[in-house]
Amino acid sequence: MRNAINLVIAASLVALVPGQIGASVATAQEGKGKAGEGCNLVHVPVIKDIQLKYDGMKSIEITVTGEVPTAGYKGHVLIRRVYVMPPADGIWEYDMFTCKPGGIVAQVITPVVAKETWESPPRNLKGIQVYGSKEPKEVAIKWP
Repeated sequence: MRNAINLVIAASLVALVPGQIGASVATAQEGKGKAGEGCNLVHVPVIKDIQLKYDGMKSIEITVTGEVPTAGYKGHVLIRRVYVMPPADGIWEYDMFTCKPGGIVAQVITPVVAKETWESPPRNLKGIQVYGSKEPKEVAIKWP
């Protein structure tokens, strides 16, 4: 139920991809994104790792590493889900998107990285969960 509600809420969210061009998250999740010339915005298939860097209690830099099945993916981005009310469990969710290449590309598993700095995160933040097109990955918050 939680993911269904978040998907509905996320439908109004606009994801900014490098180049200042936006695409609706709902459209992106359907694989029909248009985040630039010839861009097909899709979830990153595999989320491998989440690293957090704290600036005291002021901000958290979130770095997520994932894998895509071929070379040529670009414009990797993390999008924090929008909530009507903060999650009761303190776990905030993100989606990791990328622009899928068109044409002929090398068939090699390729690492991708996206970063976001969360200024003034809520004090009840207990963890971050990142979704790709397969299983999500979660990391606990360890405030300094």
